[in-house]
Amino acid sequence: MRISELQNDQKNVNIGGVVTYVGQSRDVSLKSGSVEKVTTITVQDDSGSIPVNIWGSMIEKIKINSEIRLEKGYINEFRNQIQFNLGYYGKLFILLNSNTE
Repeated sequence: MRISELQNDQKNVNIGGVVTYVGQSRDVSLKSGSVEKVTTITVQDDSGSIPVNIWGSMIEKIKINSEIRLEKGYINEFRNQIQFNLGYYGKLFILLNSNTE
């Protein structure tokens, strides 16, 4: 699906694109009491871009200009902007990892 076609509350969404931004990771306290790292990246295709939250060990694998595919995610709105979330069943595939930081 093209990023420009995404709408709030969509489920089981697949997108692909290039990582144009990788934010600083931060620690988040979960309801279970454990702490997990999270960061926000931006993924862009030829139709637009969208923020994506990346959790845990996946953060270290993502680099600027990497080409990735995200599958089985969902769309929600946060601070008046839609964003892509992988959720529990979502998958991230790195198709081409750039050496550029």
